Amino acid sequence: MIDVVKLNSFRETLEQLYWMETQLEFLKEKTASFYIHNPQYQKIITKISNDSRKYREILENIIKNLKGIDLFWLREKTGHMETAINFNGLSSEEEIMRDILDEERKALHYYKQVYDETDKQFIRDIWTGDDKTRFFERISFLISEEHKHIGWLESIQSEVQQFS
Repeated sequence: MIDVVKLNSFRETLEQLYWMETQLEFLKEKTASFYIHNPQYQKIITKISNDSRKYREILENIIKNLKGIDLFWLREKTGHMETAINFNGLSSEEEIMRDILDEERKALHYYKQVYDETDKQFIRDIWTGDDKTRFFERISFLISEEHKHIGWLESIQSEVQQFS
């Protein structure tokens, strides 16, 4: 029998991750032409945006294989949620990049939480796909990818601090 409380908490965390990836996916449209003029920053934003689209698709494939989580409902819900990333009022490109770094760190936190706090039996109980180990493999991949994004953004931070 599936623990409903655990399922709801798990679903809420996946919803948060899905929403964050949709936000990061549209970074390029929200920032590149309006707020960011540094070509290096634009390149990183484009990479993060493109990667986030892929990560959203990975999350969709995970969610499709989980009992009790409706992908259609999730898409509808996240489409109506307030935008988290708002660059109005930030005074510099560096502040914008710092905000993006904060969002990447939050995503990493949630992916680690899902990986560390989800037990294998729970996944066996709700996984409808063929290979139940795929869940943890995919989450592990997403964790490594978030580390990569954070590395890019932290390198910008250290460059800025060297010249300030």
